[in-house]
Amino acid sequence: MRRLIAVALLAVVGVGGLGLGMTGCTQGVSSAALIPAVSPPVADVPIPAGFYMASESRSSVTPATSLRFVDHYYKGSDSYMPVVRFYRDQLPAKGWTLVSQQQIGDKVVLNYTKGSEDLTITIDEGVRHTHVNARIVPSSRGPAK
Repeated sequence: MRRLIAVALLAVVGVGGLGLGMTGCTQGVSSAALIPAVSPPVADVPIPAGFYMASESRSSVTPATSLRFVDHYYKGSDSYMPVVRFYRDQLPAKGWTLVSQQQIGDKVVLNYTKGSEDLTITIDEGVRHTHVNARIVPSSRGPAK
């Protein structure tokens, strides 16, 4: 009887332990595509659903010229590579053209252009959150023709 209980206990602990080990290996990693938030703060710059804007974010529009100056910071719990894929997939649909991409460690910088504006998306994997900085400035090359 003792042997049967010991074998049953090992089976339960072994299966439970295996399950815990498997979930720990995939924490923060998702193969599912991220979806855009319903109402992003900037209409043509989507943010992943579940991300929120940090208090240090700033933006302004110059009324006479309609030039936008945006410096927004977002935080969310998704890993940084799905966030990179999100922006690479979503921004072209909003009219942005990818100019360049750079990666240094766990930081990716995506540079886009649209009309007379440049957009830089910086995605950085933090300790508890993925950080996104979206910056829109007037283009240094002048208005598009």
